Amino acid sequence: MTAQGPLIADMLIVGNGPLSEPSLPLIAGIENFEGVLFHSAQWRHDYDLTGKRVAVIGTGALQVNNGLTSSFPVTVNIDSLPASIVSIADNSGVAVGSGHSAHAGDLLNVTLSDFVPAGTTVANSRVQVSMGGVTGTSLQVAPGAVAGTWQVSVLVPPGTAIGPSQPLIVYLDGRSSYPASIPIARLDGSFTVSDGSDGN
Repeated sequence: MTAQGPLIADMLIVGNGPLSEPSLPLIAGIENFEGVLFHSAQWRHDYDLTGKRVAVIGTGALQVNNGLTSSFPVTVNIDSLPASIVSIADNSGVAVGSGHSAHAGDLLNVTLSDFVPAGTTVANSRVQVSMGGVTGTSLQVAPGAVAGTWQVSVLVPPGTAIGPSQPLIVYLDGRSSYPASIPIARLDGSFTVSDGSDGN
């Protein structure tokens, strides 16, 4: 039944699909967002987007159609690539790698490229470093010796997994760098744990 009366057709195509049910992203602090927030499945036709800055979140958000013949102009912001770990050295400047392992309690200096734009100030509390499954806050974040690089200083935390290839990832505001692998050894230089402890 339509507003003009009954409709007779040879075929009916239902196109409501799974995206008609709103699924909001799990973003920390979203409940504190002070702007207008709505899902495309529940479009706010009463809110005029003309001249507004609009963030479209989600993998299918490359085109926005609000059901009108012309859509409001929308700018899509696609994130840049993650930061890359250029080098990892201990406090004496020796590169951590196959010939030199890190140990629990060591101070490491992790050099990254494409971390943040030059001239940016980064508070230590915004940067976490995960090593061998244990995450800790950075001690210092500063521009690196080479233009375009940044240096993050961190202690290898107690309880870090022991092994010749442990993952190291730097996080800025929850966004991860590309991972690197470093050897983390017991204080005696071995990678084996025979007594059931973590070896630190």
